[in-house]
Amino acid sequence: MAHIFGVVVISIAIILVGAIVMNPTGATINAPADLAAMLIPVLGNAAPFVMGIALLSAAFSAILGNTARGVVLFSAGVNQPTALDGKNIKIGSMIVLAIGTAICFSYGKSPVQLIYLSNVATGVATPVAGLFITRMIWRKDINRGIKEPRALQICMTISYIFYLFVTIYALAGAVPKFIHSMAALF
Repeated sequence: MAHIFGVVVISIAIILVGAIVMNPTGATINAPADLAAMLIPVLGNAAPFVMGIALLSAAFSAILGNTARGVVLFSAGVNQPTALDGKNIKIGSMIVLAIGTAICFSYGKSPVQLIYLSNVATGVATPVAGLFITRMIWRKDINRGIKEPRALQICMTISYIFYLFVTIYALAGAVPKFIHSMAALF
């Protein structure tokens, strides 16, 4: 809960600060260098290094966090232990990272197509998983013996519908970019 709350608070703060700083100036961000340039008044010549470290840290965190989370969910699905410090999670995570690394290094070019492919795959998989989780929270046998959490069920359903619309909107932009980037290869 602390991690989720922290990420939400940080994300809201970044969005608000970005809106406050960028709206009056009409600034747009087209590359990470644009973010570093916005930090120059505060950090001076260290701004590009700080932004580089921040982006590298975010990528490192996402890679490790998402890999471990995926292996834990897979292990839970096949009725295996799910402790993060468990041997099966560590080995599974290493296998996933090794396969991902092999794919990236064998690709040989800018991995834009791989990024689009992963965004499209995540964009499709997440709402499908969300549908099953939303359906599960409404099942009578899940809440057997306790009072049904009606407010949670309603909030979960509304959140899922909102997320579904956001995902469809995002996929409407990502799928054509993916198709265009793949067509450019040939």
